Formats: sequence, structure tokens, C-alpha cells
Amino acid sequence: MKAIYFLLIAGVLFVSCASSQTHTEAKTKINEWRSLLKLSPEQVTKLETVESGYLAKMQKLNTADKKYNDQLSRLKHKRDISLQRILSREQYIKFQALEDNRIKRGIIRF
Repeated sequence: MKAIYFLLIAGVLFVSCASSQTHTEAKTKINEWRSLLKLSPEQVTKLETVESGYLAKMQKLNTADKKYNDQLSRLKHKRDISLQRILSREQYIKFQALEDNRIKRGIIRF
């Protein structure tokens, strides 16, 4: 019985740490973008929500799944639509350039 409780507590702690990590990672990215894209405080708040959700869902994807690429593409597309609604056209173009540069430097994790 104690082993079951231990496993449940360990599982809860693991999930909460993973969730906290994605939120921290999202905040770090948004702070990077803040000055480069000249984001308003309202945009920062919205972007943190979108990016945290995106990163959390991305972590849940199973890379061994045959549908992984399709799932990842759909997830990126949804994120892209959300970003286009939040950012101005100029900001979005700069954002794309930043992301392309991150990919080229190998900073993005999948």
C-alpha cells in the first residue's frame, strides 16, 4: 500500500515539474522576443499562454508514433495561427526570422 502511495506522489511531482519546466521555458523564449519584437504587456501575457500550451502538448507527443509528424505539423499550424492573431504583421515576420535562425543554430528541441 505504501508503494502505491509513493508511486502516486512521485507521478504527481513529475507531472508538476514537467509543467513548471514548460512554463519556465515559454517565459524564457518570450523574454527573448520581448525587446526584439517590441511586445506589449498584453501580447506577452497571451504569448506565454500560447507557448506554454504548445510546449506542453509537444512534450506529450510520442516520437515513436507513426503519426508523429502529422501531429507535430498540426500542433505547429495551430500555434502559428494563434501567433498571427496576437502579433502584428511586422512582428510576425520578425518572429519567423528569429525561429528560422534558432533552427539553423540547432537551439530548438523536438
